[in-house]
Amino acid sequence: GVGIWQMDKVAFEDLKKQDFIKKKYADIKKHFGIDWNMVQRRDLNKPLIAALAARLHLFRFSAPIPKHDKGQAEYWKKYYNRNHPNANGTVDGLKFLKDIKSLKKLSSQDEGCKHGLRNPSKNCKCLCEPGYKGEKCDLPDCGCQPSPCSGNGYCGIS
Repeated sequence: GVGIWQMDKVAFEDLKKQDFIKKKYADIKKHFGIDWNMVQRRDLNKPLIAALAARLHLFRFSAPIPKHDKGQAEYWKKYYNRNHPNANGTVDGLKFLKDIKSLKKLSSQDEGCKHGLRNPSKNCKCLCEPGYKGEKCDLPDCGCQPSPCSGNGYCGIS
């Protein structure tokens, strides 16, 4: 497999064929500036591309991705790494949990994007989570400038 999620050739090519997945391409273009039609398998070596490919792959399953690490490890094993011949030793998701711990440690050392992720395709500028703005995604953004509320309405983060 290629990239940090070790996507194989068949899984990658499947992302290009499935119509329900192709509908997600516009969102990728809008939020990340990436034209998924132009992405090649070798691009999976870029972490953002690899993450997007893995997420597109998981759209094939109706089960929601759990919010907590242990649940995500079980989900990963069941839906993503289930039949891979090199999956020995990861049956219980321990490797997944170890990798999450390492990534959290690295991200806590990065003072760059407080509420967002770095986008390598945009000179590593921060892509902010909803509700945040600014160079480091450290400013609240309630969409109130200019105020969309008429009369004496109040606009704020809920």
